[in-house]
This record gives sequence, C-alpha cells and structure tokens, in this order.
Amino acid sequence: MHDANHGSFSKYPKINRIMSYTMNLVGGSNFTWHIQHNVMHHSYSNVYHLDEDIDNRPFLRLSPHGKLKKYHRFQHFYAFILYCFATLSWTLSKDFRQLYHYNKTGLTANIGFSPRKETIEMIISKAIYLTYMIALPILFGVNWGIVLLGFLISHGIGGF
Repeated sequence: MHDANHGSFSKYPKINRIMSYTMNLVGGSNFTWHIQHNVMHHSYSNVYHLDEDIDNRPFLRLSPHGKLKKYHRFQHFYAFILYCFATLSWTLSKDFRQLYHYNKTGLTANIGFSPRKETIEMIISKAIYLTYMIALPILFGVNWGIVLLGFLISHGIGGF
C-alpha cells in the first residue's frame, strides 16, 4: 500500500493505483492517505500545522511547537496504549474528518478529485470492510463477542 501510493510498487501506474486500494481492504482510505502523506507530509515534513503527522493529538504532544499540558510529561508511559487504538480511530472517524477538511479547504479540487465520488467511494469501502470484518463472521455463526474482541485485537496490534 505504502509503495503503491508513492507510485513505486510497480513501474506501471495502473498497477500502483490498483495496489493502493489494499489500504481500503484494511479499513483505511487510499485517497485521504495519499493527500495526508504524499501531499501534506512530504511537502511540509515537520512543519507544525501543515504536516498532520506532528499535529497534537488528544493526550499526545508530537512537536515542541504544540501546546504543552501537564499530562504530556507522562506520555512516554501511555502513548503506546493510545497507539493501539489509532487504527480503529482512523478506520471509523479520521478518514471522514480528513476528507471533509480536504474538501472544505479545496485540497481535493486542487489535485483533480471529485469530493462526491471520493465520499461515496469511502463510504462503500468502509461498509465492505466492516461487513467482512464484523457482519460476515456473525452471520456465519461466530459469537458477536468473539468477533468484536478479534476486531479490537487486530486493531490493537495494528496500532501498536
């Protein structure tokens, strides 16, 4: 996914585009990842408020330019626990917030994408992901508690 979104998985752009969708198979969005990573992060690496990778998160301060709060002095103890939930947050809400923000600020139009098309594609992609990760196992008789536990563990390991 990473190399495909950078255009370096294959010498053929069509193969890179197809392989970039592996991000969607694990609950993410290749579209928002492309903007956040390729456009924002690589264009503005470590520039506070432009590189989203170092913007403050709830309870984490990732740059000396971020507002320092008392609890940040303990983040080296609790950060790894929060990172266990990062992919879950990313899958269920972050991609939607980013897409809304990128559409509102014009980033999607500037790189030639249709906000409506990308929104529909993201909703369908997330629905497919949640269907095969949660709904199908339950429909095939797996206890919903076990399905939910497995879903949370997979995200916990991925975030860790």
